[in-house]
Amino acid sequence: MRFRWLMVVLAMGAMSAEASPRVLAPAVLTQQLVLAQAAGVPAQLSQLVLQMPDTLRVRVLAALARGDIAGAIALWELEMGRQAPLWLRALQNAFSTGNQRAGPCIEVAKAIFEGFKRLGAEPSFVRFTAQGSRFLGFEMRAGKPGSTIQVSERWMHVVVRVKDRLYDAFTGPAGLPVDEYMKRLVTEPGASITSQTVSSL
Repeated sequence: MRFRWLMVVLAMGAMSAEASPRVLAPAVLTQQLVLAQAAGVPAQLSQLVLQMPDTLRVRVLAALARGDIAGAIALWELEMGRQAPLWLRALQNAFSTGNQRAGPCIEVAKAIFEGFKRLGAEPSFVRFTAQGSRFLGFEMRAGKPGSTIQVSERWMHVVVRVKDRLYDAFTGPAGLPVDEYMKRLVTEPGASITSQTVSSL
């Protein structure tokens, strides 16, 4: 008789275990969300797993303000546990000395804009145009005309503005205050430089 009751109790326990919902451990849930995103499933919850913490954003922006783009990338990789994303690598490449020449300013500005946007800033594009001249140059050392580099072949140059600073390949990741940048941006005597904020390039 006792044996029959024991079998009934065991059977009921098994049925209730099957009926109860299965609770996934956090690690399993994280893995499933990452796999869902990799498979292209539009699961918004996956963003919770891959989202950059606000504290990391602040630290990366602080490294950029010091002009330390390599340090910013190292911070990101250490905190996130994986290689820096393409947009952050593109931001680094935008500030390379190879871009300090006339020609690539639009591509550079797009990479800088995207980088700051991903870091939670509110960037905008600023277009400078020479009026009455085909020459736009930038003094790499303030007040030293001999250090001037031509920044455009089309009398137009584009930079990115974040708050009160401007960024391009010539400023480096630390950027320059707007007033200082304007002092260094030069054109031929008798010509003038105008600026315009634009929403897209």
